[in-house]
Amino acid sequence: MTKTKTFENKIAKMPFEEAMTRLEEIVEILSSEKINLNQMIELYEEGDLLKKHCSKRLEEAKMKIEVIEKN
Repeated sequence: MTKTKTFENKIAKMPFEEAMTRLEEIVEILSSEKINLNQMIELYEEGDLLKKHCSKRLEEAKMKIEVIEKN
């Protein structure tokens, strides 16, 4: 299994709040510039997957709220 698939599987099971916390950690680490290029690429990839996951969860929540408001 590739690292990307491992990240995807792990992230897919994460609650929104945990994913946001990890995304914030990644941003902080990347901002520190105290890591090598390979680590930076890995963290960027993980961060991108986290961002997509959070966006998807927010969109799902928005749709649920719209359904509730219509009823």
